[in-house]
Amino acid sequence: MAPAWLDAFAAVWIPLSVLAAVGVLVDVLVLGRRQKMTIMDAVWPLTMLYWGPLGLPIHLWFGRAPAPRKPNVAPDLKDGERRPICSRSLSARRTAARVARSAISSAIGSPSHSP
Repeated sequence: MAPAWLDAFAAVWIPLSVLAAVGVLVDVLVLGRRQKMTIMDAVWPLTMLYWGPLGLPIHLWFGRAPAPRKPNVAPDLKDGERRPICSRSLSARRTAARVARSAISSAIGSPSHSP
């Protein structure tokens, strides 16, 4: 027969282990934090069943996948709408044009014009 303290410990440990496994499942399935290796989506919840609450910090530190990235959407656009690439950075295109104009001018020997 097992000691009474072991029964009390198991009565606390087993529900905490199940909660840890459910928490990892929610993290993977609901929040979309999928692992690079698909098998790890099943391994981490199973690991939580025997590691219990001690496994949660290990999972959070080593095993938790990064959050899925949302598309790069400007705040003034409707949900899911994207701004065309050509209008994203007008100043970058102007700078590139100035650099190209300067390089061509120096290659052919004419003076550089700056607007």
